[in-house]
Amino acid sequence: MFMLDLYFILIIKLIKKVFFLASALSLLITQTACFGSFSLIKKVNEFNPSGVDNNILKILLFYGLNIVPVYSVTYL
Repeated sequence: MFMLDLYFILIIKLIKKVFFLASALSLLITQTACFGSFSLIKKVNEFNPSGVDNNILKILLFYGLNIVPVYSVTYL
């Protein structure tokens, strides 16, 4: 019974460490506050309206570029 309690305590400590490290890593990645010219995202934003003339196709192109993570990748 004592060993079972000890394993339970060790598992809880491990879960806390993993959660803390994952939280710290996600905070470091998302809060970098880098500034720059963002030329790649500007090119994607310029391409979207110039790609087609029809408004419905522009919306579908926008959604397609969001589903396939083009915008997300260019923001990196």
